[in-house]
Amino acid sequence: MRRYALLLLPLLLFGCKSVPVKNFAAAQETKKISAEENRLWVQSKDFDSQIRKSDILYRDKALNSYLNSVMHRVYPELADVIRVKVIRAPSLNAFALPNGSIYLHIGMLARMDNEAQLATLLGHEAVHFIHKHGVKQSRNVKSSAAWAMGIGMATGIPLLGNVVAASSITGFSRGLERDADRYGYEQIVRAGYDARESVKIFEKLMAEVKALDIDEPYFFSTHPRLKERVASFKKLIAKADQSFGKTGEERFLKETAEIRIASLKEDIARRRYRSVLLVLEDESKLAKYPAAAHFYLGEAYRMRGGKKDAELAEAAYRQAVKLEPSFAPSYRVLGLSCMKRKMGKEAARNFRNYLKLAPEAADKPYILGYIKQIESEGGA
Repeated sequence: MRRYALLLLPLLLFGCKSVPVKNFAAAQETKKISAEENRLWVQSKDFDSQIRKSDILYRDKALNSYLNSVMHRVYPELADVIRVKVIRAPSLNAFALPNGSIYLHIGMLARMDNEAQLATLLGHEAVHFIHKHGVKQSRNVKSSAAWAMGIGMATGIPLLGNVVAASSITGFSRGLERDADRYGYEQIVRAGYDARESVKIFEKLMAEVKALDIDEPYFFSTHPRLKERVASFKKLIAKADQSFGKTGEERFLKETAEIRIASLKEDIARRRYRSVLLVLEDESKLAKYPAAAHFYLGEAYRMRGGKKDAELAEAAYRQAVKLEPSFAPSYRVLGLSCMKRKMGKEAARNFRNYLKLAPEAADKPYILGYIKQIESEGGA
C-alpha cells in the first residue's frame, strides 16, 4: 500500500485542473496562457507518460471508453481535452491534473451505485480544471518543495517541478471546492442526471471513512472535507426547481462489474479486510457486486480470524461456488477448508475442480500434493 500512496502523493499535492484549451500549442504561441501554466501542462504530460509505463494504471479499454463517455456527456464541449483514466489502488480517491487528465481509483469507482454519482464526481473534478484551481494553488508550492522532492525521489517518478501546493493534499480551499460543487452540479442537471444522487456518493464515503477510522492523506478520505461536500450538495438540491433525470444504475453496474471485483482483490491483497466486510456484509451492497464477491467476503472473514469466522468464510466460499461455478479461486479455498476439517473426499473434489479451471496455476504442485495426501489417507 505504501508503494501506491507514495506514487500518488505528488499528484494529490499537484491539485486539479487548468484551462480547456483545445489547441495547446497554438495557445502557447499566442501567449494565451502564462509561463507558470505552461509549465504545469508540460509536467502533467510527463507524469501521464510515466503512469502509462507503470503497472499502476488499470488497463481496460471498454471501461475507459464508458467513463469518458460519461464525462463527455457532462462536458460535451471538452470531449477532446479531458481524459478519464483509472488507477489500480483501493483507496477512496480521485484527482485531476492541469492538462485535462482525471484519475479515478478503483476503490472510488467500486463505492458508487450509479452513473449519476459517477457524473457528479467527474463534473466536480472538471470544474477544478476549467476554473484553473490547480494553477491558483500552485503558487503556494515553495513551502513544500523540499518535502515534494523527497516524495519524488522515493517513487522514482519525475517531480512535477514547482507545481506542488502544500494545501492540495487535502483538497482546495473551501471557496474553490464549493465552486466545483456548484458548477459541477449545474452540469449534471443539464446532462440529464438525477441530481439527488450527487449527495449520496459523498454520504457513502463519509460513512466508510468514519466507520473504518480511515486516516489517509487523500481529499476523499478526509471526513471534514466530505462533510462539507454533503452539506454543499444538500443545499444545492434543496434549491433545485426541476424534474430529476436518470440514475443510470443498470448500465453503470454492468460496465463496472470487473472493477468492483478488482477493487476487492486489491483490498484483500493489502489485508484491508475491514473495508471488504463493511461493504459486503450489507446484503443490499453485496447484491450489486458480481457473484465472485462472495469469495472475497470469505477471504475477509478468514483474515479477521474471529471465533466464528472460519464457519462464515466457508459458507461464503460455498456461495461463491454455487453462484459463480467458473471462478477457480473459490474451489481452492473451499478445498483447503474441507481438508482442515478432515472432509477429504469433498476437499479432493474441490481441488480437482480448481485445477480443471486453472490448469496452469502457480500452486499446482502443492494442490496435486494435497490430493495425493488425501488419497494416501483413503479420503478420496
